Amino acid sequence: MAEEQPNQPEQGGQAQAGGSGSTAVVDPVVLERAKKASSIPAGKDETWNLTTIPKAVSKKRLFGLLKPKELSYEMMADLRKSSIMSPGNTMMEVQKLRKAHPSEPSLLMLSATCASGMMLNSSSSKGIVEGLKAACKDAGGALLADGLSLYNVDAFLNIYFNYLNRYKREQAAVYKLVQNDHRLDSEKRKIGKAIGGIEYLHAEKAKNQAIIGHLKKKLKSSLYTAIWHSIEIRGAIKAVESGQNKAETSIGTSLEMVTHLYAMMIALSRVPIATPIVDSILELFPDGNPNLFLRKRSIIGVRRMSSVKLAQALGDRKAVAQNASLMFKECAMVVAKVEGQVIKQSFEAEPYLNLASAAQMTMGLLHPEEQIQRLEAALKAMQNLIRLDMSKGHKYTNAANTLTHTLNTMISTFKGAEPEGGAEGGEPGASSEPAGD
Repeated sequence: MAEEQPNQPEQGGQAQAGGSGSTAVVDPVVLERAKKASSIPAGKDETWNLTTIPKAVSKKRLFGLLKPKELSYEMMADLRKSSIMSPGNTMMEVQKLRKAHPSEPSLLMLSATCASGMMLNSSSSKGIVEGLKAACKDAGGALLADGLSLYNVDAFLNIYFNYLNRYKREQAAVYKLVQNDHRLDSEKRKIGKAIGGIEYLHAEKAKNQAIIGHLKKKLKSSLYTAIWHSIEIRGAIKAVESGQNKAETSIGTSLEMVTHLYAMMIALSRVPIATPIVDSILELFPDGNPNLFLRKRSIIGVRRMSSVKLAQALGDRKAVAQNASLMFKECAMVVAKVEGQVIKQSFEAEPYLNLASAAQMTMGLLHPEEQIQRLEAALKAMQNLIRLDMSKGHKYTNAANTLTHTLNTMISTFKGAEPEGGAEGGEPGASSEPAGD
């Protein structure tokens, strides 16, 4: 377990006292903790597979069906409240209800919330990281099992960022254990890189909180816990696709549901372990409708940008080059497909801005000739963005002008010429961040 030995310096004495010339055996507990502290909740780590809910099986009696206790709105509201106030006692009640309703995602989310609360309230640090990890997987599984709601997404993100916070503490503790033992230099380097990755993932919290806070203001409080079933989401998307933007849904018009859904997916796209959840929603978005297509590509773009930045935080140049190259090609495809379409909203400007960001992110990672081609393609995209920007105050034109100067400077540097005059350019990787709507 990641925090099985919170007071490990005594047990880790063998590992620390040895030095490079010591013949003492390295403490296996320290080695195990070091291995876990160097992992990242991303990629193809099977230990992060989300919890799956079994299909409900009807239990029959001789004279009919056994009907489980119904989950009323009032009952669920009381459970959500008590899961915060008294997670231990509430967990026992939730587990009883889950036996009667094994396929109910809201109960799995409540179980995850209770488990997280119990971990955070515990006076012992033993097992907290692993306990929060399990709660994360349950919460994600609830969303994946047709349990999407603003409350559930909010709860999942809270558990996830609590996990990252506690994991950061564990990493710092383990790094301190191994830093003076030269036999563990390899483990120390791995943990150091992983710390950078976790710092980046945790820093995304502010962006996600802003999106959730924005949605809370947009939705009626009575709709905070309402489940957005996949069949209704599919219907709302189809309505928007056919031009019926004002078709009614349980949370407002079809366009409002799609807009809020898009914001939720933007938030989740910054969380690597939520990839299956985001993918399940992306499958519902068609490519034929420009509005829906651009929202879909925006979600994919944010996820790709996060992958690039995570690779940068980990110091993985190969992964940076791979993900930035993919982002460049994906954005180029989108820009070509919507060529000539006016730009009024952030998700319409994003492909252009991210194309320029991707071209900059591969600096020093590609052959110079290929790099120049990408920079020139990005420069052309900025010119088109400025021409097509019909947003209020032409707010995307300013970003495009800044990037234009930066791109010109880079191209001139590669070609050995002096850059053209103009204002100072921005940081590589500048892009528009969707606000949610």
